[in-house]
Amino acid sequence: MRDVSKRQISVVGLNPAWQKTLKFARLTKGAVNRANSVSYCAAGKGVNFTRGVKIWGTGTSAKVFQFSGGKTGTLLCNAMDAEGIKYRTVQVHAETRTCTTCLALDDKTITELIEPTEGLGRNAENEIFNLIFVELAPKSFLALCGTFPSGISPDFYTRVAVEAAKLNIPIFLDAVQYIGGALAAGVELLKVNDEEIKEIGGKKNVKASAIECMKKYPIKNIAVTAGADNAFLFTPSVNYEYSIPPIRDIVNPIGAGDTVGAVMLAEICAGKDIADAFQTGLAAGSASCFSDLPAFFDAKTAIRVAGKIRRRKI
Repeated sequence: MRDVSKRQISVVGLNPAWQKTLKFARLTKGAVNRANSVSYCAAGKGVNFTRGVKIWGTGTSAKVFQFSGGKTGTLLCNAMDAEGIKYRTVQVHAETRTCTTCLALDDKTITELIEPTEGLGRNAENEIFNLIFVELAPKSFLALCGTFPSGISPDFYTRVAVEAAKLNIPIFLDAVQYIGGALAAGVELLKVNDEEIKEIGGKKNVKASAIECMKKYPIKNIAVTAGADNAFLFTPSVNYEYSIPPIRDIVNPIGAGDTVGAVMLAEICAGKDIADAFQTGLAAGSASCFSDLPAFFDAKTAIRVAGKIRRRKI
């Protein structure tokens, strides 16, 4: 990996959410279910990613660029202010979506309910594009995280990646929809899960799909997660497989993948080797599964888990 240390992280997270988490003793389909408790927080892939960088606290700063609207948009921004999460918001007419996590305590199942986002439009898209590149520091790492709200052009990530390439700004990409143009423009690090890499690479297994992606596109590195199963890292010189210790008493895995990417990139920006950075990111993602809310984790727990992860060259 080229020298990308001591960089700020600018996060493009166009689809934030006001997150509601409900706990149930049991959850029965087709019945009235009364929750034992309810919690709220700011969320969405970009927010989760920025939170992960902040909690890890390596000295690398992160700021998310997002849309916000309506009463839930106000709640979102107020919660981010309370957490100390840095953000820049384009205000829109559409109400920020609410996402609801339902945790069933009896069988440990998690059900996620995701609201649609009302269509935005070209004006909002251009406003946030201009805001990103007006405020982008020369020594930045640009993280593109997640889906678009409806009404945003499918070529948005392409536009961002092409402009970033002109400025020699490296791209971290954690998305799977409408990313072909961004990949063609050049990506320093693609972070996806095992099903997503198969979708992008078009092969039946992770390794073949990752190799196909690196042949087809100028992607420098690919990190692949698979929940509790083994993870993989593909680089120009060596590939790795990571064995993750079993996690007992999982509370909520929502946001774990965002945490992996956040801590991995924070470690890279702190000057760490990419293989070590991914191992630490995987540990932080595991640690986040012990929290009720997405992408919250204890850094000391992450450090302990990192020491138990094993990696081998493949």
